[in-house]
Amino acid sequence: MADADHLTLSLSTGGNVVIKLRHDLAPGHVQRITELANSGFYDNVVFHRVIPGFMAQGGDPTGTGTSGSKLPNLKAEFSQEPHVRGTASMARTPNPDSANSQFFIVFDDARFLDGQYTVWGEVESGMEYVDARGHHLVLAARRKERLEQLAKELGSTRAVAIDLSKKDAAAKLMADIEANGEQVDLLVNNAGFGLIGRFAELDAKRQRQMIDLNVGTLNDLCRAVAPGMIKRKAGGILNVASTAAFQPGPKMAVYFASKAFVLSLSEALHEELKAHGVAVTCLCPGPTQTEFGKVAGFGGSGMFDKVAMDAATVVAVGLNGLDKNKAVVIPGFVNKITAASTRFAPRSVVRKIAGAIKY
Repeated sequence: MADADHLTLSLSTGGNVVIKLRHDLAPGHVQRITELANSGFYDNVVFHRVIPGFMAQGGDPTGTGTSGSKLPNLKAEFSQEPHVRGTASMARTPNPDSANSQFFIVFDDARFLDGQYTVWGEVESGMEYVDARGHHLVLAARRKERLEQLAKELGSTRAVAIDLSKKDAAAKLMADIEANGEQVDLLVNNAGFGLIGRFAELDAKRQRQMIDLNVGTLNDLCRAVAPGMIKRKAGGILNVASTAAFQPGPKMAVYFASKAFVLSLSEALHEELKAHGVAVTCLCPGPTQTEFGKVAGFGGSGMFDKVAMDAATVVAVGLNGLDKNKAVVIPGFVNKITAASTRFAPRSVVRKIAGAIKY
């Protein structure tokens, strides 16, 4: 909804953002934005393209970034108004006079855009809802009913019930995404589990399933989305490892080893893809308040529960790290110290300390 001076957008993230309209800079574009907003064109705006630490782009009714309004394109109204946090500017093709309905809001300073894109407004309130990204989400996991309930709560979300530990699971998931006309702009590899017990005594098939999920499917999904992100020169991958990645783990040998793989792969991809505008971050949390302990076999552990961080904080730290394209992010001061200490102690000592932990 728009009045003479302000545009209020209802975002798919569940909040409103109020943008001050800059008639002095781009009267033609402000008129277009106002007309579309008052017709309901921007209701429940989805940011179909998000570049971490840079900008969120919306204004396509299909949510894919391939469409716009049926109105004619606009002539450019470029200015030297700075592109700083909260600036609202029009998206376009390489043709300067191709802006139509799509726009973007800048997360941080992007002064290299000055004079090349039409600035038409500035966010006055609700920037936190822009920061929430507004992605159309695709949730993939085994428990269908739980996923569907979560999808309803989140909005602009589709649930895919799939066992990601199965052979060719990544290929099947990507085929499903393509069949639904979607593309992956941000991949979060969070699926995984652990098992506690001695290597020679734990169920061999279950350990192999852990490797297939924690390592195999994560690797396959990274490989599936990377070429498209490189081509678009945008995107992000957030791989969830653990502080377990920094040392061997007697009595959780396979789990610790799987997370070491995730850390190593993520750091390598960070270096390979950053030149292409793709962010890759490895999130390495310590104990976290989830169902991990129950599945692993030590649910209700007093020590684990006592030091566990809440999941929302861990998520926020991870996404913030991805926005800044940090290679490795470790939430919590104690976890940072724990991870760093393994670099200075002899490996024999590290192994003994890890093996002595009572879960």
